Amino acid sequence: CNTSTSRSCWGSKLSRATIRRGGIIYAGQCQSCHGAKGKGDGPVAKRAQFPPPNLPTSAGRRSEGFLYATIRNGGGIMPSFGHAMSPGERWAVVNFLKS
Repeated sequence: CNTSTSRSCWGSKLSRATIRRGGIIYAGQCQSCHGAKGKGDGPVAKRAQFPPPNLPTSAGRRSEGFLYATIRNGGGIMPSFGHAMSPGERWAVVNFLKS
């Protein structure tokens, strides 16, 4: 998928609403580790041995598929969120990260 087009990764129109939805999900599921701005400075990350990556930098270098798979399956010290988010919610977060 390519978020530079008018299509989102999960097939519906990419819109401000989709990106906003991803931001809301991010705030509820990701922010505690990744921080409000995605810089890896959330309250949980402060207790981690290895901080999460700086998302504004790293998400731009990663493909949408890589980000989706990492959210679904986890990676490194990040746990899987496949059980906690539907596929559409995961794509919304990917679109938010790439926006």
